[in-house]
Amino acid sequence: MNGISDYSMEELLPIVRELAEKYTSKESSSITNDCARTLMKAVLYCIKHGKENFPKKTDEKVQLDSKEKCSAKTAYQIGYRAVCEKVEKARCEYNQMIQEFQSYGNVNYDEVVKVALPGFFYRYNPKFLPQDSVITMDYPTLIPVVGTEQSGIDVIEKYIHYIYLEQKVLQSLDSELVVELLMHYREDYRNHFFNLLFIIERNILAALLIGKSRVMIRQPEDDMKLFEQLKKMTKDQLQIFFEKCIKEWVINRFDCNEELEQYLLEDCSDFVCALKNIQRPELFRNVF
Repeated sequence: MNGISDYSMEELLPIVRELAEKYTSKESSSITNDCARTLMKAVLYCIKHGKENFPKKTDEKVQLDSKEKCSAKTAYQIGYRAVCEKVEKARCEYNQMIQEFQSYGNVNYDEVVKVALPGFFYRYNPKFLPQDSVITMDYPTLIPVVGTEQSGIDVIEKYIHYIYLEQKVLQSLDSELVVELLMHYREDYRNHFFNLLFIIERNILAALLIGKSRVMIRQPEDDMKLFEQLKKMTKDQLQIFFEKCIKEWVINRFDCNEELEQYLLEDCSDFVCALKNIQRPELFRNVF
């Protein structure tokens, strides 16, 4: 990072004071301790992004020696611009995704994407509170984002991207089939707080496991065939089979999108464990 290291309070406080002046519009010479701590977090958040986005020495605009330390203010300014650029990138992906977004009747999914996410862009403040994620992200993605160390636009950008990936998969299937599969799992799925894609993905993998080329609503005889097939396979064999299916599915339907492949693989191990724990065919419905 061109020798960038942590900064002392003497280097950080002038940036916080300058930010505080903007926060109070220079109408007050003092702020509360809580406000000062919040602004310090804002400065550190941007500096972190400044370190990650600091131009290379080969950049004509940068004439720093490789051993020279970038000033805290420079790191902050670079980071602030990087945060703003992330916001615009996330907004662009959201605008692209929302054009054909389908919630399949799930109220939580619909409200998060159509109400909460636009609310984030309206309320997010990259200058004074860039570390704030603003919304609770109640719709769970296959790869969790809630409870991670990331916050602010970092976590929202990732959240939007995961939902975008999910929509690619869901929209590749007939919407009526998606609804039927969800209803087969939970008749009142519209009011539940669970990820929709994992139900669809599990149905697709189970269909392939019993030799079906098309996914459809499982019949009792399908569950019996699945139950018997599972007896013949170890967890490792199941894992390998599902991973191969996902890879081939992504190659054939989604142009070898490796990012999507990794996303779909997230539920693989859990699905294998859940299947191997099934004691009776009629209990498959508790799993997918």
